Parts: sequence; C-alpha cells; structure tokens
Amino acid sequence: MARETYSSTHSSSTQSGSAQESVDQVMKEFRSLAASFDELLASGGAGTEKLAQLRDQAAEKLKQAREVFGNFERGTLQRAKDVASKSDEYVHTNPWTAVGLGVGVGFLLGLLVSRR
Repeated sequence: MARETYSSTHSSSTQSGSAQESVDQVMKEFRSLAASFDELLASGGAGTEKLAQLRDQAAEKLKQAREVFGNFERGTLQRAKDVASKSDEYVHTNPWTAVGLGVGVGFLLGLLVSRR
C-alpha cells in the first residue's frame, strides 16, 4: 500500500511538472504569435512582399500554437480521466473510508454555511 501511495504521489508530481512545461510552451508560442502580429501591424506601410512574408510567419506560428494547445488539452484530459479512474478504484476498494470522508466534508461545509 505504501508503495502504491508513493507511486501515485510521484506520478502526480511528475504530471504536474509536465503540465507546467506544457503551459510554459503554450505561453511561449502565443507570445511569439503576438510578436509576429505586432510586427505585421507595425509594417502597415511596408511592401507587399514583406507583408506577405509576415502574414505567412504569423500563420505558421498560429498553426504551431494551436498544435501545442491541442497537445496540452489532450494531455490534461487524459490526466483528468486517470484521476477519475483512480478515485473510482479507491472508492470501490475502500468504501467506508470514502463514506467517512464524505461525512467529514459535509460536516465541515455545514459548519461553514451555518456561520453565515
């Protein structure tokens, strides 16, 4: 049981680090995209060739940002499904612990609500 708890905790912290890396990558892509759009807007009087080049760069960066965001979304969805599955498994394995937890949380929420 201790080994299972350690692996769950370790897996969770690893997933959290991976999620942060994904968020950082998405933010980097969007900053790059914003910079491309700023450059595109700043070159309003530039020649048609330069404008087309900037537009192509912006379109490529938008495509990359969408791809990174899609990967992040799929990874987050998979992690949420994993957590739900593990929670379901835990409740089926330890039903009385889950009932006790539910009663405790309900009691605390009742205390908080009654104080208002």
